[in-house]
Amino acid sequence: RSPTAVPPTFPPTPVPTSSNFDYQYEYMGCYFNPPNTVMEQRIQKKGIMTIEWCLDYCLTKNVAQRPYENAAVEASSWCSCTTGDRYTGYGPSEYCNQPCDGDSSEICGGDFAMSVYR
Repeated sequence: RSPTAVPPTFPPTPVPTSSNFDYQYEYMGCYFNPPNTVMEQRIQKKGIMTIEWCLDYCLTKNVAQRPYENAAVEASSWCSCTTGDRYTGYGPSEYCNQPCDGDSSEICGGDFAMSVYR
């Protein structure tokens, strides 16, 4: 249902939807993200962050009155949103290894590493 603790592989691996999610999403990979440099919208939700929460926030809530194409989880509790392929700006990372604050069976990026979905 969600990524495991094993670092992501390239090329992107499809990830099936969870039982409470009503649309398909695709895992794009793990990418390096220096502090506040790549993604356009960012929010921290300690204790509740999951991949699905971030996808819902970025792709269905139309954050800041604009739809985003991508959602990224980082450092267990951060969610970032962007359009296009800006997330590839600093290249792939092998450090997406931290469990999500809201579901320890999911991986929510790592320190300066983001797990990207669309």
